[in-house]
Amino acid sequence: MSRPGNRALGILCVCLVLLGAGVFAGVRWARDWQGSVTLLANWSGTEREQFEEHVIEPFEEEYRIDVVYQGSSALSQVLAADIAAGDPPDVAVLPGPGELLAYAVDGRLHPLDDLFDAADYDRFWAPRVTVPGQGAHTYWLPVKTGLKSMVWYAGQAPTAESAGPPARWCAGMESGATSGWPGTDWVEDILLQQAGPRVYEDWADGSLP
Repeated sequence: MSRPGNRALGILCVCLVLLGAGVFAGVRWARDWQGSVTLLANWSGTEREQFEEHVIEPFEEEYRIDVVYQGSSALSQVLAADIAAGDPPDVAVLPGPGELLAYAVDGRLHPLDDLFDAADYDRFWAPRVTVPGQGAHTYWLPVKTGLKSMVWYAGQAPTAESAGPPARWCAGMESGATSGWPGTDWVEDILLQQAGPRVYEDWADGSLP
């Protein structure tokens, strides 16, 4: 099956398209589909259903590209195994830039420079990464953001003249099956602000007593 052109892949990356395998495969072939791409991500359940309905299906109807979704809760391990086997997905959705940076430096990511309008993204969200021998390019784009470490409180917002934090406040810690990570992020934020990045790095690599 032929691969779609770079422009179509760029649209796929920017729109964050993923799909469960083709239920209507026979109909698709009859309607002149232009190829397929594979996408690896960790969404399941309601998130996957909503994305299929509101993003995947409209994308496929417009661009005639079959998107094969590969879902896994062990995202990093599956991606590493696929790469080692020489069969990586066309698009991968990873939870943070650290892992993406490692793959970019290793030369395993293709630049997206010509596949999106740079004016639509601040460089914080779509940074140009310098890879030895390849120059500076954009290798990833944001497709979803999540607010965390948020505080809710009653009364007026604190100011520089305020005498300390609000007397009553709360933080949200529930996140379904993954409950707990907002709390760990709070610990990280407090440690970073009070002790600085050097202590944080020592804590992360296990060298801090």
